[in-house]
Amino acid sequence: MTLDERLANYKRDGYTVFKRLFSPALMQAWKDAYPSIVERQTPLGQEQPTLWLRSTLEFEPKLLLPAVAHPNLLDFAERVMGPFVQLDSFEITGFPSRPADQFNRVAEWHRDAFNYSDMWANHPASAHFKPHPYTAPTACNCLPYLQDMTAESGALRVVPGSHLDFSHIPVSERSQPHPREILIELAAGDMVFTHNELLHAGSINTSKQTRYFI
Repeated sequence: MTLDERLANYKRDGYTVFKRLFSPALMQAWKDAYPSIVERQTPLGQEQPTLWLRSTLEFEPKLLLPAVAHPNLLDFAERVMGPFVQLDSFEITGFPSRPADQFNRVAEWHRDAFNYSDMWANHPASAHFKPHPYTAPTACNCLPYLQDMTAESGALRVVPGSHLDFSHIPVSERSQPHPREILIELAAGDMVFTHNELLHAGSINTSKQTRYFI
C-alpha cells in the first residue's frame, strides 16, 4: 500500500493497520523487559504492582525507541500531521486475564480526545448527528500488539468513520457492542494508527495469558 492509498483509507475510516511492523525478536525483548519496568515504576509500599506503565521510554530508551522511530510509522505520521510530529507519551501495559464469564465484553467505548466530554464517546455536538469534513487529528494513538489477537485475548473494536460524525454512545451502552462496530484482526507485530476522534474500545482478555500492547 502506498502512502497516498494509506492516507485515503485513514481519512475515510479513522484508522489504518501497519501489518507485521515489528519483528518477533524485538517483541519478545519488550515483553521480557516488562516485569523489570513494573518493579521500577511501582511505588514502595504499594500493594498491587503498577501494570500500566507511563513514560516508559525514559526507563529503556535503547530498547523501546524502535517502537516510535520506525521509518514507515514516521513517514505516515508526517503525512497525517505535518512535519512537526511530537511524542506525547509512551505507555506499555500487560492486561491480566479475567474470568471466562467476561468473554467478549466491551472494555468501554471512548475517543482519544483531550476534552473529557469527548473522551467518553459523548461529543458536545452529538445531539446534531451531522457528518463533518475530515480534519487532521490533534493527536494520534499508535498501538502495537505483541501477540496475535483472538476472541479470547480481546479484540480491538472500532466504529469506522466515527471521526467524521458526532456518534454518541449513552453511558448505559458504553460496555456493549455497537451496531456499526468492526473487530480488527491483528497479528503479533501489527500496529493500529488511529485518529483521536475515532470511537474505539478494547475487549476483556479471557485468554489465561497476559495481553501486552504499547
